[in-house]
Amino acid sequence: MTEGILLVLLWWFTIGIIGFCAWPLSHRFFRSFHDEGFLLSKGLGLVLVGFINWILCSLHILSFSLFSTIASIMIVGLASWFLKTRSWSEFLSFFKRQRKLVIAVELSFLLAFIAFALIRMANPDIAQTEKMPDFAFLTGIVTSDHFPPRDPWFANGTINYFYYGHYIIGFLTKLTRVPTEYGYNLG
Repeated sequence: MTEGILLVLLWWFTIGIIGFCAWPLSHRFFRSFHDEGFLLSKGLGLVLVGFINWILCSLHILSFSLFSTIASIMIVGLASWFLKTRSWSEFLSFFKRQRKLVIAVELSFLLAFIAFALIRMANPDIAQTEKMPDFAFLTGIVTSDHFPPRDPWFANGTINYFYYGHYIIGFLTKLTRVPTEYGYNLG
């Protein structure tokens, strides 16, 4: 169980880093919101980082690896911080001004993530309904070098339909280097 909690914290920290890298860009688009885009930065970051990595791997510029995932985060982070509309001191003053909001958001996300992970830990079996095909897709994605990923049921074939949600989980699985079965349950 301790290993499982450590993996949950690793994913939470990783998603937080991705959100931090994308926050200036999120702020640029959502600055009129009360939180100035802070709440949306994690989701926006995952979508952008995942998309850039997917494009790089689909065009065979990079292979899907730890390097490509880190490079994608760095591209989004550099672009986001380059396009920022505020100075560093203004971002720091936001954290001072909205400290309670930031802490509440991060604690809520962490507690919800831990709660759902504990539910999965109670029954981590990948059996029943759609779990086996989902796991097969995730395995096909994580073991692919380029995209579209390998189709687990069609030798030398590729998945030729929607797989982006599976891919985002595969992206985090590859980035954090957790075994695929753990990545499936964390996702």
